[in-house]
Amino acid sequence: MVGEPGDRRVAMFAAAAVAAGLGTPDVFAWRDVLRGGPVPGPGTIVRIDSPGATGLWGSCPPAPAEPGEIAGLAAAHAALAAALDRIAAGGGTLLNPPADILTMGDKRRCHAVLSAAGVPVPEALPAITGWDGLRAAMRAAGWARVFVKPAYGSSASGVLALTATGTRASAITSVERAPDGRLYNNLRVRRYDSETEIAAIVDRLAADGLHVERWFPKAGLGGRTLDLRVVVIAGHPGHVVVRTSRTPMTNLHLGNARGDVADVRAAAGPGRGRPPWTPAYGWPPASPAACTWAWTSCSPRAGAGTPSPRSTPSATCCPASSPTAATPTARRPTPCGRRCSLRSRSPARRGAARRPARRGAARKLARRGVARRPARRGAAGRRADARPDRQP
Repeated sequence: MVGEPGDRRVAMFAAAAVAAGLGTPDVFAWRDVLRGGPVPGPGTIVRIDSPGATGLWGSCPPAPAEPGEIAGLAAAHAALAAALDRIAAGGGTLLNPPADILTMGDKRRCHAVLSAAGVPVPEALPAITGWDGLRAAMRAAGWARVFVKPAYGSSASGVLALTATGTRASAITSVERAPDGRLYNNLRVRRYDSETEIAAIVDRLAADGLHVERWFPKAGLGGRTLDLRVVVIAGHPGHVVVRTSRTPMTNLHLGNARGDVADVRAAAGPGRGRPPWTPAYGWPPASPAACTWAWTSCSPRAGAGTPSPRSTPSATCCPASSPTAATPTARRPTPCGRRCSLRSRSPARRGAARRPARRGAARKLARRGVARRPARRGAAGRRADARPDRQP
């Protein structure tokens, strides 16, 4: 193994290898590999584990950083690529190809690979080099909400859930900005409402590259937003984790909670373990209810499968083949041939019971013994009343 001795994942994998009768694996420490130390040689089977929890990236040349500081991300990725090349050149049989590891660590590259394979992903802006460019690109795309992410990194490090309209901007993030301008990871999610501060954070992150995606609200259940982390092996989804939060950040290490997979499935309804826009479902969907879940899962106010008053679609049909095509106001053609909209509808317009009209003025007049004046009926009504056949 290439990992860090004492790391929990390394220990668990070693225990599994022993239980399978393979013996205790040798561990090549990332600390040594990154500095040019020995790597597994020919005749070995090599598992490459993550160095992310070791805190080694701060020591990667040429960008030393303090513990927890968000800096030198591009340099760290380049150092990882060089180390993986050395491991591959060692001659061992690798269980996880270095190219795949590098793709997963590069959000822009990963987004392009998934999109090319037909996997629905949020739309992304072109290359962003700073705050001014980001605002201009958002205006050009007509987007008010985006996720701003460092191109390299994980665990919500440096990620901002940004809302920007007109002259106002706000960002929800775990980034802590020090008085000297340095950025640090912090377990407390916070909100910035000063455009000056947000611009300073974005400009500093942009030095190592940014990936900016359109922000689609997550599904909700039990008053919390949620998303699913699914591990797929050889095409089979073998493990599902429900991550729930009261903020747009659902990463569990930020103090968020695991949800119950059974609760999500029950709320989604029978036969709807995955959204109807996935290719495996095919078209048309089994029922309008299946489409309803696809709509409501995009709403922060809706339970998974439970339409909310502010998110019920105006037609019981499906959004376009990708969730990225549904917008709050646009009406688009859909695979089932109808036109749908995510525009909010008031309860009255959707056929719900109307609230009784206010009668305070009429009651006050009645208590005083004053008859209420009949409503004005307009010229057409007055002409009708004047006809002889309408006289008493």
